[in-house]
Amino acid sequence: MTVSVLPILPTSVVGSYAIPAWLWAAYEKIEAGGFGAMDRAETENDAVETAIRDQERAGVDLISDGEMRRQGFIVSIFKYFGGLRPLESRRKVGVLSYDGHVFYEPVERISAPDGLGTLKELDYLRQATTRPFKITLPGPLTLATQITKGGPYRDRYEVAADLAPILNRELRALADGGARNLQLDDVFQSFIMDPKRLVEFYDRCFEGVAVERRFWHICFGTLEGSASGSGPIDRCSRRSRASAPTSSCSSSPIARWPRAGSGVSSTVPKSWVPVCWISRTSTSRARSWSRGGSAVS
Repeated sequence: MTVSVLPILPTSVVGSYAIPAWLWAAYEKIEAGGFGAMDRAETENDAVETAIRDQERAGVDLISDGEMRRQGFIVSIFKYFGGLRPLESRRKVGVLSYDGHVFYEPVERISAPDGLGTLKELDYLRQATTRPFKITLPGPLTLATQITKGGPYRDRYEVAADLAPILNRELRALADGGARNLQLDDVFQSFIMDPKRLVEFYDRCFEGVAVERRFWHICFGTLEGSASGSGPIDRCSRRSRASAPTSSCSSSPIARWPRAGSGVSSTVPKSWVPVCWISRTSTSRARSWSRGGSAVS
């Protein structure tokens, strides 16, 4: 495999991208059954092209497809899982937050016999751009936050334990299909997440996955609000570099990155180099660090 060349200080996007008004309108019509399969494919392809061209014009070094086929980070991922029953949303009025999402109840062991849809994203990206790109997936604990205990599962950690091998198979399939840059995303929620467990599940997901660069994005956002929770980025960086190597580990918003003089920044390995992450939906930026010789060819 020829290693793609990136600058010493490469720029990238977190993964998801701003959704234009016309795509929101299309989602509503799709949900109402107003689009056929070809209508939907055409709409999603147009949205991906918009995100790609926008990043290319901005000069972003490592782009994504904007996750335009996913309808909001992880929402559409659940359609690929078997063994889950959707529950009625607890809140349907007002600004979307975590209590407005659909939750799922396990009725049997979770499975995904047809994968998670990312191979289609890979195939289109290879045809649509000559830029280096990455493909992202939500981490197992992040997915488990929208799955209740029940059925064969006593708690969300047991749910995540079954999701990790599913994500591992998807990441392996992407790597076998030619993907060179892969990323796992976790939305940190301190009331149900422990940094040690986050790292353990990250390592399970990437076990045996051979790619040029591996990324880990830890988000501290609140969908429609500001940063929340105390950041475990220092503990995650210590544990992750002690286990399988990670090309880049980032946090967002930037307010949650360890500040100089806090004693936390000393946990970031000196062999890592900064990567600039650009948010399309706001003016915030998040720094990340990538291991020298991995993100820089």
